[in-house]
Amino acid sequence: GSSPWGGISTQNSNPYTSAPRRGVQTRSYHLTLAECDIKPDGVVTQNTICVNGQFPGPLISANYGDTLSITATNKLKDEGTAMRCDKFWMRSNIVVCSINDGVLTEALAVIYYQGADTKTLPAVAPNQGPAASTSPMSCGNDPLTSTIPTFPIAVAKPNVTNELAISLKSNGTHMLYTMNNVSFRADFNVPLINHAFDSTLRNLPAKRNIWNLGTATEVRVVIYNWNDAPHPIYLHGHNMQVLNLGM
Repeated sequence: GSSPWGGISTQNSNPYTSAPRRGVQTRSYHLTLAECDIKPDGVVTQNTICVNGQFPGPLISANYGDTLSITATNKLKDEGTAMRCDKFWMRSNIVVCSINDGVLTEALAVIYYQGADTKTLPAVAPNQGPAASTSPMSCGNDPLTSTIPTFPIAVAKPNVTNELAISLKSNGTHMLYTMNNVSFRADFNVPLINHAFDSTLRNLPAKRNIWNLGTATEVRVVIYNWNDAPHPIYLHGHNMQVLNLGM
C-alpha cells in the first residue's frame, strides 16, 4: 500500500497540523536498564548503566506515522530512572557536557541510510557542529543566525511570560542546581506523571518545582543562566521555538 505520510514532507507541511494518519503500524520495544562494565576508550573499565546489556542502547527504528510502544524495566539496585523518548533527537561528537565521568571525550557516530553498506566507513570528515567550539564545555546549538528552519512557523503571542533563573548553590553538603532558588526533589515511588493523570499536581509541595500556568496555551520562557558553563534545557511534550539567545 501507499506510505502513511503520502505526499507530506518536513519541507511542505506543518507537522502539528498535517501529521500522517496514525495507527499504521505499532512497533514494540522492551528495554531493561541495569549496571554493566564497559571500556569506552578500549582500556579503562568503567561502571555505567546499560540498556539491554549494551552501551549505547539498542537502535529504535520507526517510520513517519508509526506508533512506538516501549516497555522499560528498571533493574538498578538502589535508584530510580527516567527515560526520554525525544523526537528522534540525536547527538554525536559528545563532549564533557554529556558524559559526566569525563572518560569519553569524543564519541563518534556513523549514520547509515537504509540499504547502505554498513561495512564501509564514510570518506568525508564528520560535521563537527557546536562541538567544534574552542571551549571544551560548549554544549550549545548552532548559531541562530545560521539556523534555517525546515518549515518556518510564525511565532504566536504568549498568554504568559515566565522568567527562570538557573543557579548552582551549596546546601552545605552538596552542590545543587536551582530554578528560581528552588531545587528539584523527586519521589520515585510516585512520579509526576501519575499526579498529572489524576489531576493532583497542584497539591504538590514547592520543592517538586511545578509551574502552574493555568489555562495558558502559549508560554514564553526567559531563561537566565547564572553559571560559568552552558546548561542544556529540555521541554518535554511541548512544541518549542528558540527565539533568541545571548549575554
